[in-house]
Amino acid sequence: MHSRPRAATLVAGVGILVVKVTASLPQVGPDVATVAITWLVVGSFVAVGLALLGTDLPPVNGWSCLVVAAATIPGDLNDTHYPAAARLIGFALEPCYLAATVALVLRYPSARLSAVGHVTVWGILVSSVLLRMPLGLTVGSLPSPFHRPQDLGTLALRPWWHDWVFLRAPYTVTILFLCVAGVVLVLRVVVPRGITRQSLAPLAGVGTICAVAAAVDHAVWVAGVPGPAWDAVAVVRNLSAAVIPVALLADLLRRRAAEAAVTTDVLLAASSGNLDALQSSLRHVLVDPSLTITAVPQPSHVDGVPPFPDVPASDAEDRESTTLTGADGSALATITYDRRANSDEALLRASLSAAQVGIDNTRLTAALLERMAELEASRTRIVEAGLAERRRVERDLHDGAQQHFLSVAATLAQADFADDQELRSLVKQARVGLGGALAELRDLARGIHPASLSQGGLSTALPALCERSPQGVHLRIDAALEGRRLDADVETAVYFVVAEGLVNATRYAEASAVAVDVALSTGRLVVEVADDGRGGAGFAPGRGLTGLRDRVQALGGDFDAHSDPCATHPSSRGTRLTATLPVGRTAP
Repeated sequence: MHSRPRAATLVAGVGILVVKVTASLPQVGPDVATVAITWLVVGSFVAVGLALLGTDLPPVNGWSCLVVAAATIPGDLNDTHYPAAARLIGFALEPCYLAATVALVLRYPSARLSAVGHVTVWGILVSSVLLRMPLGLTVGSLPSPFHRPQDLGTLALRPWWHDWVFLRAPYTVTILFLCVAGVVLVLRVVVPRGITRQSLAPLAGVGTICAVAAAVDHAVWVAGVPGPAWDAVAVVRNLSAAVIPVALLADLLRRRAAEAAVTTDVLLAASSGNLDALQSSLRHVLVDPSLTITAVPQPSHVDGVPPFPDVPASDAEDRESTTLTGADGSALATITYDRRANSDEALLRASLSAAQVGIDNTRLTAALLERMAELEASRTRIVEAGLAERRRVERDLHDGAQQHFLSVAATLAQADFADDQELRSLVKQARVGLGGALAELRDLARGIHPASLSQGGLSTALPALCERSPQGVHLRIDAALEGRRLDADVETAVYFVVAEGLVNATRYAEASAVAVDVALSTGRLVVEVADDGRGGAGFAPGRGLTGLRDRVQALGGDFDAHSDPCATHPSSRGTRLTATLPVGRTAP
C-alpha cells in the first residue's frame, strides 16, 4: 500500500521552488532560456521527489531528490545583484549539488548508501566544497571555475596556493571519486540480473554519463585549458543531470506496470491452478527466466514443470527458495529464484503474496467442491439407507411382530368354539404371544431410536449400551456431559457410533476389550471407540461404517476408521473409530 506525501513534504517542495525562482530572478534578463531550463529541472526533481515519497520506496530517496533541487540554490547567489558575502557563499557551496546528485544515484532505490557510496559522497563533498572558499579568495595563473566573484578581496598568498592547493589538488580528488562513482554505477548494471538490472539501468546509465562528463569538466580546469572547445562537456553534464528525474520517473512507471501485472497475470495464473502458467507469469513479471515453482511435496513433475531449476552449478549460491503456505499453515509450493534478479523487495513480496493467495484459493475451492461432492454422495446414500431401513422395518414387522399378532388373533378366534377349560388355555397362549410381540416391538424400536437416549441423554444411554456388550468395556464420558443434553441428532450419531464399534468388536474383531471415550474439546465432541481385535474394518459400500460416516458428515463432522489387520506390533492392532462432531449448543 502506498502512503501519501504529508503536508510538510508538499510545503518543503513548494518552498524549494519558490526560493529557487526568487534566487535566480536576477539572471532572467541576460539568459532567459538557461534560467527557464534550470527551473524546469529543479521542478522535475521536486515533482519526482514528492512522487517517490508517495510510494513504498524508502523515504530517503524522495528526500534526496528534494535535497538535489535545494542544492542548486547556492549557485544562484553568485551574482552581482547580491552582496559580496552572499556571492562568496554561493561560489563555495555551488558544488553541493554534485555531491547530492551522486548520493541520490548511488543510493536509489535502497534506504542506505553502501560503504563505498559513503566514502565517495563525502569525498566529493569535502574535496569540492571545503577548499572552494579559499579558492574564491586567492588568485593564480589558472582561471577559477564557475565565475569567481571578481570584486572580492584576495588573500596575500602566492599563486601556487590557488593553482595547486585550492584548485588542482581538490579537483583531482573529486575526479577520482567521480570515476569511482561511475565504476560503481556500471557494476550495478553488469552484476545484477532480471528486473534488478531493468530497474537500475536507466538511472545508472544516465548517472554514469553525468559522472564521466563532470570528471572531464573538472579535468579541464585542472589542466588549465577551459574554453569554447570544452563547453560541450559541460552541456553533456548538465543535460545528463537534467535527465535523472526522467530516469527516476521511468522506474516509477515500470513499478506501476509490474504491480498491475501482479494482479492481472500472477493472481489469475495462480487462481487457474496451473503451475506452469504461474511459473511463466512470475518469470515475466520478475524478469527471472531461472525462476521455478514446484508443488509440495515435490513430485517428479507438475504440469510439465521440472522440480528443480536447471541452472549452472556456479550460480547455485545465488539461488533463494521461499515456501508458500496456506491459511491453515500447510505448505503449498516452493518458489526458487535468483537473488540478484529480484532486488525489488516490494514487487517480490507482492508477487509471492499473489501466488500464495491464488494457489490457496484454488486449493480451498477444489477442497470445497470435493466436500460438496462428498456431501451430495452422502445425501444420496443416506436417502438410500433410509429407504432400505424402512424396508427392513417393514420386513421385520411383517416377519416378526405381525406374525405374533396374527397368531394371537388366530388363538383368540378359537375362543368362540371352546369351553371354559379350553378358554383359559387359549387366553394363556394369547398372553404369551402378546408378550413375544411386545418384546419384538421393543427390540425393533431400540434399533430405530433407543428410549434411554431420549429420556436421559448420552450419560444414561451409553452406560446401558456398554453393559449389554459381552466384552469388558472401559467407558469414559467427559464430566461436562454429565446431566446435560446435546442436539438430538448429535446424540443419536454418537450413540450409533459407539453401538457400531461394540458390534464390530463382538461379531467380527473377536476383541477381548473395548475402550470408549467421549470428550468435549473447543466446541466439538470427539468420540473414540477402540478395541484390541484382529482389525479389518473399512468403508465398503452398504457397510455400517459407511452409513455412520455419511451420518456424521451430514452433521458437519468427520469420521475415520483405523484398522490394520496385517499389523505385527500389538499396539498397532485392533480397530479405532473416531468421530468428531460440532456441538451447536448444550442444554441442562
